[in-house]
Amino acid sequence: MTDAPPMDTLLGIGFGEVLPNHLGILATVLIRTVVNGEVREGIRPPLVLHGAVLEQLEDKLPELVALLQAQGLDRDTIAPAKRPIGWDEGPTIDEAEQQGAVMCTGFGFAAPEPDHTAALAYIEAAMPADAGGAPAGVYYLMPHRTLVALQEALPRVLARLQAGSAGTLAGGLNFDFAQLNFKWDASKRKVTMNRGYLSVFLRAQGIASLPPLQELMDLLARLYTLHIQAGRERIPAMEACLEDSGVKLTFHDPATITPARRAMDNRMDALYLQTRTYLREAPDHAAFWTWFDAELAPIRADAEAADETPAFDARYANILELLKDAGLMRSH
Repeated sequence: MTDAPPMDTLLGIGFGEVLPNHLGILATVLIRTVVNGEVREGIRPPLVLHGAVLEQLEDKLPELVALLQAQGLDRDTIAPAKRPIGWDEGPTIDEAEQQGAVMCTGFGFAAPEPDHTAALAYIEAAMPADAGGAPAGVYYLMPHRTLVALQEALPRVLARLQAGSAGTLAGGLNFDFAQLNFKWDASKRKVTMNRGYLSVFLRAQGIASLPPLQELMDLLARLYTLHIQAGRERIPAMEACLEDSGVKLTFHDPATITPARRAMDNRMDALYLQTRTYLREAPDHAAFWTWFDAELAPIRADAEAADETPAFDARYANILELLKDAGLMRSH
């Protein structure tokens, strides 16, 4: 039993959007508290939970539920929330940006005892820098229904976290175009996207604010290069925007081509985007061709082995046209 009995009751936890760069998932915590003798219910600032914390919870909750049953704490004596929240009613990144999120650094439970009225949950969070930055922990009463709801939600939350993380790109980056929700209106030449998601990603890379649109599109094109290099699902809206900007990519229905052709298309599109980036940096002629030949050779070899040489030659011609326009042809 802790020396500081909790005042607040944890009535529910809802999970929202997944953050980039393996930072975790956002959560809403619904609390009942007493303020000046008045009972109030409300939500705390968005909480960020790492996958490791959630995995530990998933591993330990069955044991805790069994211990609560042994102590007779598997029956609720605490009234439910006036307005319960579902497991998937969590905050968006934009909401977290506006309200300020705190990082959960620990989520555990005290050993249940007969004189408890419910489980005792302990949540530790890192405070914002202006509040000292040091982690601070609070105990909450956690009714059995809330505990069971969390246990049932965790597999779905971890699946959402895994899907939202989308795997690691080259250089250790983690960026999910599905969550960016990139849209392109060709008639208005207007781009819309989840700018909160992008801002969080950029800050993790040391970029404090969104760059001008042209620089931003260059950055997204580089990220998209890594995206398709990793073999992820193509994003038609991103490709339409790039195409309208003069970038020639090839998009096939995967059902209409062989896996080898699809892989070759992805690699050649990535090389095309990398070449455009390289050209903007005014490369040394000899250094460029050394790099280019090293990138091209394995793609050519795999295409020949898969009898995809004609398709490869057509894709190669697109890149040669780009180099011709840039005045960077091979010297003999």
